[in-house]
Amino acid sequence: MSLGEWALWGFVATVVLTTILAASQGLGLTRMSIPLLLGTVFTGQRDRAKLIGALGSAIEHQQPLRVVVSIAQDSLRLFAVTRPPTPWISPISRWQFQTGYPTYPHWVTLGQGNVIVVGLQRKAFGMFRFHPLSPAYGGPARVDRPIAEFLRSYQLNGGFTPGPLLLLFALAGLAGSVLTLIRRARGARGRQLGLGCLLFTATAVVVLLVPDLLEFSWRYQLPALITLPPAGVLGISAILASRQARREAANEG
Repeated sequence: MSLGEWALWGFVATVVLTTILAASQGLGLTRMSIPLLLGTVFTGQRDRAKLIGALGSAIEHQQPLRVVVSIAQDSLRLFAVTRPPTPWISPISRWQFQTGYPTYPHWVTLGQGNVIVVGLQRKAFGMFRFHPLSPAYGGPARVDRPIAEFLRSYQLNGGFTPGPLLLLFALAGLAGSVLTLIRRARGARGRQLGLGCLLFTATAVVVLLVPDLLEFSWRYQLPALITLPPAGVLGISAILASRQARREAANEG
């Protein structure tokens, strides 16, 4: 099956499933809806969730270009040279090593004697109820400062993968995948490398792009560290192996 056939059947399947869902709602067979599912992310009240979901759906239909641009900007943050804080995104420092025990009011704070206090909400946007963490989970908060300072210094001074390098891996992975999809990879080794590249590249696209469609967070970018480098290396290897196979075929001819 060619790439065009995959795209066609994917479109047909989407239309059929959407039609079945809409018909089921109209006949009273189900109360489930996509706007409702999206709204439950923000509130547990059904009517309010449906209203929030409908608002989000209306924005997507009335301002599709702005939605696409926003998603694209979030997707490109991973490849930036610097990663400055953005008001509506949790800062990347939240996912970095700290020299002190990190707190996140009102969810995680420290009480007397460095006892960890956890804030819980019975419902979204409700009042916080604070509970000391059970000693069975490890006791008071403690930090080994020499180790913490070493890890933080290592992380901030070279112990990370630069965004442009991840971009290079991503482009190499895309090139190797395209080479495989259009069946231009030559030789058994080139085809095998191309298939491996396609697997890692497709995995990276799914696990990185899907969260960006809903909510950008730096923690959702962590899979890039184990998918993009192998995709890039395999892509470059597939291209080189294919070129070598072409040269050998030309010499034999």
